[in-house]
Amino acid sequence: MAERRFLNGLFSPRARAWRTVERYQRAYEQHERRHPNLEPHQLLGHLWHAARKTRRRAKTAALQKPAFVATYLYACLPPPDGARALALWILCETKPAVAKEYPCFMEEYQDLMTPVFEARQKGRLHASYAKYNPQLAAEMEIGM
Repeated sequence: MAERRFLNGLFSPRARAWRTVERYQRAYEQHERRHPNLEPHQLLGHLWHAARKTRRRAKTAALQKPAFVATYLYACLPPPDGARALALWILCETKPAVAKEYPCFMEEYQDLMTPVFEARQKGRLHASYAKYNPQLAAEMEIGM
């Protein structure tokens, strides 16, 4: 009986989905340890490319821009919450049937992203971004 529960846990769609989220989080943390000089937004961009298997081709600024745009909102969260929210979003985008069957994934995503959505409504989104990505935020302000 215990073996059956163990095997069901290994192969259930929900358990596989949680392992996917955790795998992306571990990838973020490993990249953070290898590149301590990168800001969270840069690390999230690498995670985004890894999820899309485009990392090797993303050497030019033009190819890095989609990742930068796609991960901006997640970079407004404190690490590692941004990585977890991005991992949940990737899961929901790539496995919509699992996300629909198990609403806990979207519920956690909403919980994590609520402060970002509120900051956006109040016009304080860039301030949230700058809190966790000060160098990149300063570069953005210079470029404006």
